[in-house]
Amino acid sequence: MVTIAEASFWTPPPCPLTTIRSCPLSLVYLGDLVFTPGTPDTGESSESAWLRAFREVLGSADIDEDTNFFQAGGHSLLIPRLLISYESLSGWYPPVSLVFKHSSPRELEAETAVLYERIAEHDDR
Repeated sequence: MVTIAEASFWTPPPCPLTTIRSCPLSLVYLGDLVFTPGTPDTGESSESAWLRAFREVLGSADIDEDTNFFQAGGHSLLIPRLLISYESLSGWYPPVSLVFKHSSPRELEAETAVLYERIAEHDDR
């Protein structure tokens, strides 16, 4: 759990989306980690949340774990849609830079696991 003493909060500008929960600008900044409170996907599907988000946003069932977002037709204007889709599946809105650094579902799952671990380590302090 992050306390007010441990985190600095940024007040976002008005969001055009209907709820602040779904607004990508409702972020909490903790060191170099940016996240919204939520829980990882614990659904029954064997597919990763990233893979499902890629397929939804890119509109193709041919997407696999090693598909590069940009080579499959994704572009910078689709990244917010990808992140909102991922958030709806996982409860966590990752930083935009994550998609530029890790552009396949497999890479994003690995990096997301690292970030969750870092958040959990911080919570244990």
